[in-house]
Amino acid sequence: MLRADLLAATLAASLVLGCESTPNAGASGGSASPSVGALSSDPESPTGGVVTDAEGFRIAHDDWARLGYRWDWSSKPFISPRGTLNDFTPLGNLLVAQESGSNVSVLESRSGRLLWSSQLGSRFTKFVGSARDNDIILTSTTSELFELGATSGNLVAKSRFKFLVDTAPVLVGNIAVYGSGSGKLLAHNRDTGVIAWAYALSGPIETPPVLVGDEIVAALSRGGDVIFLNPFTGASVGRAKIAGGATSAPVADTDRLYVASLDQSVYAFDALGGALAWRVRTEYPITAQPALHDGALYVTLQAHGLTAFDTIDGSLLWRNDDIRGEVIGIRDGELLVADGTRLALVDPEQGDVIRRHDFPGAASITTDTFVDGAVYVVGRSGVIVRFVPRS
Repeated sequence: MLRADLLAATLAASLVLGCESTPNAGASGGSASPSVGALSSDPESPTGGVVTDAEGFRIAHDDWARLGYRWDWSSKPFISPRGTLNDFTPLGNLLVAQESGSNVSVLESRSGRLLWSSQLGSRFTKFVGSARDNDIILTSTTSELFELGATSGNLVAKSRFKFLVDTAPVLVGNIAVYGSGSGKLLAHNRDTGVIAWAYALSGPIETPPVLVGDEIVAALSRGGDVIFLNPFTGASVGRAKIAGGATSAPVADTDRLYVASLDQSVYAFDALGGALAWRVRTEYPITAQPALHDGALYVTLQAHGLTAFDTIDGSLLWRNDDIRGEVIGIRDGELLVADGTRLALVDPEQGDVIRRHDFPGAASITTDTFVDGAVYVVGRSGVIVRFVPRS
């Protein structure tokens, strides 16, 4: 394991590219001055506002202010020479980043300070995702589960899977449920480090299992199987069948699963029993990621743009061909929609675009919590930039 204190000498000067008020700590936990000089203020932008460069990602401060945010900090996880940042996951007050050299880093969300970095494999190791259980960070490869101290990086447990997995897990108590390309769901018992149960579906499972309510795990296969299971026993509590799978992850509320499918339909299924609650047919396969909020299901349709459905009966609430992308959050009651390098605020009642801005240099844009959370932009260089709601 690559311990954080071995990185201190090379990382301390470059961990944080611009903390606003909190001095950054080096990898060993000692104090280090923020590298404010790494950020250079450009002359006024074409719109008259100041633009700051964070390793290739240009922060147009006025544009972010119009969206209701302000720049908080810019930071960079450990990235090996010639490496790239492959995955970034906000997990509460911590941020997990995984790069192509198999280094996993954890940063503090409040300050951007790098807490630790560990090398968990080789450059050929395939990671499938990270999750968190209180003070434990779970990082999974296709063959192994690493459980690490959230703030220390110390290895708490390591176990091998019964067979290869291909999706991020859903956690329920001591059980982590994964999907696999072989079409099997794997329930891994974290206490014993061995398999709890497995369940076979038709076709590969390419999207992560999801939790419906508190105690039902749902999964979808490329062959169109929809299954609802007790996560502790593997017993089926409901099942359904659709004509095709999905490339976007299903979403769920307390008692229903919603699927945007490649068979050109949007579905809602009751978890107990698996009965079809409603179905809306569309003109083309759906590949966009759906989102749920306050009784509405939002998904971009190829022929109609961003579309809102009533979760009760699937009736159309509105659609807007002028806006596409994924609803990643709510900002002051308005939908925050990300489409590549573009962010837009959209009226949730009518679907009208309130304002939108392009942010060239963004590789991904996400939020840490759905309602009025922080926005994280990952730049193409691997820099992570945090924006927080303006008061």
